[in-house]
Amino acid sequence: MEYLVIVGDAGKNLGNYLIRGNIYIGGQWESLGHNTLLEEMTQDDLVKLRGYFDEYGIKADPTTFRKIVRLSEKPFYRAKK
Repeated sequence: MEYLVIVGDAGKNLGNYLIRGNIYIGGQWESLGHNTLLEEMTQDDLVKLRGYFDEYGIKADPTTFRKIVRLSEKPFYRAKK
């Protein structure tokens, strides 16, 4: 799964038209944009972030991050059968 980690703040329409994956953000944002939803962080999310922070020397506390996911799957992005 793809995801984006933002250690600081973000502006307007964060995750606008999010298609797949998750956004983890440690700061604030002006607005979430279309098709996004805040979701509770799981233990797996925290472990994943801790691992990346350790690997890349990022001094941040994963427990302060929030998770943004897509609200619904856009029909025009589904794989064709």
